[in-house]
Amino acid sequence: MHRLETAVEHVNGPVVKVGRVKEVAVRQNPGAVAQQHRVIPWSDAHLAILRRHLRALADLGQTYVSTYITHSPWNDDTYIPDGTIVDWIREPDGRFTFDYRIFDTYVELAMSSGIGRAICCFTLIPWDGRVRYLDRTSGEYVWTKWQTDSPEYMRFWKTALADLRAHLMQRGWFEKTYLEVNERSLEDNLRAVRVARDLAMGREALAAATRIAFNQREGRLR
Repeated sequence: MHRLETAVEHVNGPVVKVGRVKEVAVRQNPGAVAQQHRVIPWSDAHLAILRRHLRALADLGQTYVSTYITHSPWNDDTYIPDGTIVDWIREPDGRFTFDYRIFDTYVELAMSSGIGRAICCFTLIPWDGRVRYLDRTSGEYVWTKWQTDSPEYMRFWKTALADLRAHLMQRGWFEKTYLEVNERSLEDNLRAVRVARDLAMGREALAAATRIAFNQREGRLR
C-alpha cells in the first residue's frame, strides 16, 4: 500500500515533517461526513465525498474499515452518533432479519479506495446494553436494553452472528472480519467473546483494552 510522507502543521507555527507512517488506525463515522457536508446519507454525493476521505486515510496507512452493526453504540456521546450500517428488523413473527445493503456499499467503497486488510464490526456490547431495531409491524424504530447476561442478549446475538457469518462467507470477507467488544467490563467482554467463539466466528474478537486482562484472569477462554 502506498505511504505518504506526513507533515503536521502547528497552529501559528511551521510545518514539521514527521517521516513515513507505517500504519494508522482511525475509526470512521460516515454519518459525520454526511452531516458536515450537508448531503443525504448514502447518496451519490455522500459516497463521492467518502471516497476522498477513504483514499486520504489509505495514503496515511489506514488498513481497516470501521463498520457499525449496532446503532449509536456509544450512547450518543460522539456528538454525531455512529449510525448502524446493518439494519435489524423484527418481523411480525418475532424473528430478526438483517439488511446489509449499506454495509456492503461501504466495505466495497473502502476496499476500492485502498483500505481492505480488515473489517472491524462495532460492537457486540453497546453502552449499557442499549440497542435499536426496526419493528416491521409498526414501521417504527424501537429502543431496548439487553445486558450480556440476559436471555435476550444470548438469543439475539446467536441469530445475528450466524446471519452475519453466512453473509460474510458469501461475500468472501469472513476471514478478514473482526468483532469489536471494547470498552466494557471484563465480564461483559468474556460473555461476548464466548458467544462469538461458540458461533465459530473465526477470529473470536478484538478485545481492545481487555485483551491483556483475558490472559491474566483466565489464561485462556474456557
